[in-house]
Amino acid sequence: MQQKIWFEYTRAKSKTVLSANIAGLYLNVLREIRGENKQESFSEAVSKAVSYLQEHYNESVSLSSCAVSVGVNSSYLSRIFHEETGSTLTEYLNRIRVEKAKELLYEKHHLKEVVSLCGFKRYSYFLKIFKEYTDMTPKEFLSRHQEIAEKGPD
Repeated sequence: MQQKIWFEYTRAKSKTVLSANIAGLYLNVLREIRGENKQESFSEAVSKAVSYLQEHYNESVSLSSCAVSVGVNSSYLSRIFHEETGSTLTEYLNRIRVEKAKELLYEKHHLKEVVSLCGFKRYSYFLKIFKEYTDMTPKEFLSRHQEIAEKGPD
């Protein structure tokens, strides 16, 4: 079962996205082994950027707006953010947005409402990103969640 899920996940992802995910996972595993809290192991600038993304995910966020908030040059922020998190700022922001979208879908919000509450400007872009990060459409996600809820714990 796990192998089938992994195969379906990897088949739907581009090599670039898979590489970034694996690099980020590798860094997170190393931090866990060292017993570090992820947020605490980031530099001050990256910690501020992560906080900014978590607070402003539902707004129009750009690398430059985040860099201004953090008080550093956007090129510098882009470089250190990727080095420390294993993701680009946009990938990290999209991950936050997709996780929030999943929460809102669980809470039975309408899909178009979820799109705007999560900071996406276009419905089509939201669908693309949601599928890229979850390997399913929002409707498939809801139906799978409903199946699991009806099935109950094993």
